Amino acid sequence: MNFLRPIIAIAINTIREAARNKIFGSMVAFAVIVPLFTRIFGEMSVHQEARLAVDITIFVSTLFGVIVTLYSTVSLLQLEIEQRTIYTILSKPIARWQFVVGKFSGVVGLISFFMPFLFAVSALVMWIQGAQMSSTYLVAFVTSYFQMIIVASVAIFFSSIASPLLAGFATAAIFIAGNLFTQIGWIRDLLVEQKSTFVWIVDLMEWILPNLEALNLSSQATYQVYIPVDYLLQATIYTITYSGICVTLAVIATSRREFA
Repeated sequence: MNFLRPIIAIAINTIREAARNKIFGSMVAFAVIVPLFTRIFGEMSVHQEARLAVDITIFVSTLFGVIVTLYSTVSLLQLEIEQRTIYTILSKPIARWQFVVGKFSGVVGLISFFMPFLFAVSALVMWIQGAQMSSTYLVAFVTSYFQMIIVASVAIFFSSIASPLLAGFATAAIFIAGNLFTQIGWIRDLLVEQKSTFVWIVDLMEWILPNLEALNLSSQATYQVYIPVDYLLQATIYTITYSGICVTLAVIATSRREFA
């Protein structure tokens, strides 16, 4: 099990670095913005404050989580290069795959620390608004957590082949597109009706993009729709598989990259 020690060490260091620079400020901002948003939009609705509280808390929680995940991930490798710590790390008996997996594990650990805070603040806002918290609401946060893991894996991959700015934009585009699978399906149906030769492009997009829309349970949480255990199992397997592929590609790209 000695191969795990470098991974754990890199993961812990990643969490420390990210916590110092980003996560605590994001927590404070989230704690202020969520009640403010809920209050403002609640005043604009008529007898829909409770349902609106569910929608807003899940939406803002996911948005903040993705922003923290994205920013933390895409800046990791560049920070290591700028501070020249990556040369010290890779000069030790640490394989590059251990470095990449350690960084990814650190980000996942950061998300795992951040999510309970998001849920606690959201639950408090829900309680203040008098909204009923169902089991689906908790499941919606779990699937939001899955979304962030996938976003982190995609960001790790792009960070291994591109600059932080380009990696950030590419990952953000993937996140947005992944939440638009229904609309992509509409486009495909339209192209099929028109017998367009570009249907293969949409098919390729559906095959490559992560289906993040399937992990968005805000509507189900709002209307307290029961979520079967089979769905959670499938969502877990999907998250592990997709993120595993992205991290593997990141390992391959990093192994071929020259840092000197």
